[in-house]
Amino acid sequence: MIIKLLFLALLNSFALCSQIIFDDNFSSYTAGQPLSGQGTWTNNSSLNGGLGACSGFGCISSSIVNTGISYPNYGTATKSLSISSNQDAVGTTFTSVSSGSIYLSFVVNFSSAVNDPGSSASQDFFRVMSSGNYNTAFRIGAYNSGGGFVIFMQKGSGAKIYSSAISYNQNHLLVLKYTFNPGTNDDVVSLYVNPNLASSEPTTTIQTSDGGAGTTDYINAIDRMNFRANYSTIPTGVLGLVKGSKSWSNLTLETSNLEFNCNFIVNAKEAKNGIIAINSNKNIGSVKFKIYDIQGKLLENKTISLTNSINEIMINNISSSGVYLVEIISDSETKFIQKVLVN
Repeated sequence: MIIKLLFLALLNSFALCSQIIFDDNFSSYTAGQPLSGQGTWTNNSSLNGGLGACSGFGCISSSIVNTGISYPNYGTATKSLSISSNQDAVGTTFTSVSSGSIYLSFVVNFSSAVNDPGSSASQDFFRVMSSGNYNTAFRIGAYNSGGGFVIFMQKGSGAKIYSSAISYNQNHLLVLKYTFNPGTNDDVVSLYVNPNLASSEPTTTIQTSDGGAGTTDYINAIDRMNFRANYSTIPTGVLGLVKGSKSWSNLTLETSNLEFNCNFIVNAKEAKNGIIAINSNKNIGSVKFKIYDIQGKLLENKTISLTNSINEIMINNISSSGVYLVEIISDSETKFIQKVLVN
């Protein structure tokens, strides 16, 4: 029974991790400090991707603030990112996607926005890039509409498409979907504004019309994004709860436990020499570490700490080749399980 349960947990963990490509709610970051340098985020206004260390004149970074933000059935965070005009862009890479669809989402709460200044293709506050900081696959911006603001969406350098007006000083969920299609200029970008996440994927709020000028597809993987504050037309407010997924349903998951399950890669190639390597993408002070054989016999049971790097864990030598299960358990009893092969 124990092996059956472990394998079920293993398969579920891998299925979910393969769908979630990014999740950051900013709640663990230091308020009053730039987002750049926290988590995987970096900034450099000389690069459209915002990726790299900012240097020279004008490095005024968007900072984390103690302003909570939330959206029903999506998530709640105690902190958010404060954005306004004429600051430095801040960006991050994420797990690349080159087929199917990719969903990127976050919650915004804007207090003001400027009037649409014209037809410039670069007056956006969020952009997503393809295998390079200058290869903008799609972007969105926000402009004042009188009593509220509208969101515009743009694929490449094609025509802007505008949403209906939404209210200032309220939390709004924006979900962007990029769908890869087989032709050269038929990929589609969709935007959902304030969707009902208790239901299945709804009809899009606005969608690109492909085949027009500037809408040529990027054939490389989409793998980076930024919040672009280094321009005078950036709205003022906060945003947060940034997620990325390969499916609509996984945007609604509470990912605090799932995040733990996606933080490790276990390598057992030196298990016969008494070493298990665990590649962790976060520092963890104390976790339980266990190894089972295929019959469910417990071979190793100890408490370890992990750093944000490759950790070599000393174990009893595993002499027999075969399949084993490595289990990592947090203080809150959240479990990660990976099947490993010892040759």
